[in-house]
Amino acid sequence: KEPEVAEKLKILAIDDEAMILKFIQEYYKKLGYEVITANSPADGINRISESNYDLVLLDFCMPGMNGEEMYDRIVGLRPEIKDKIVMVTGDVMGEEVRSFLERTNVRYLLKPMDLKDLRKLVEF
Repeated sequence: KEPEVAEKLKILAIDDEAMILKFIQEYYKKLGYEVITANSPADGINRISESNYDLVLLDFCMPGMNGEEMYDRIVGLRPEIKDKIVMVTGDVMGEEVRSFLERTNVRYLLKPMDLKDLRKLVEF
């Protein structure tokens, strides 16, 4: 049985790693949230253009389009969700990631993800 949630948030997780998507989906579903997953940048763009989301977890390193390009595409399509995007990365020390985070001031989570950090994203 799903727990009672005052407001059922709709979360989109975009990542090319199936295990990460499953982890995110199972965790947030247990909390009673609706979770949609996308396993590629193209799938993520389609999902963004089809629906509204309260939170978007976006992997920085995916084949075909990196997180910076993906972020810019999403914000170009749906500027109103800019502040709802959280980047997921295993590399905050790399020049590309660090430069992007400084430019956008976007929130981020480190891989491997911690349940407490995922919880904080949905607590207001």
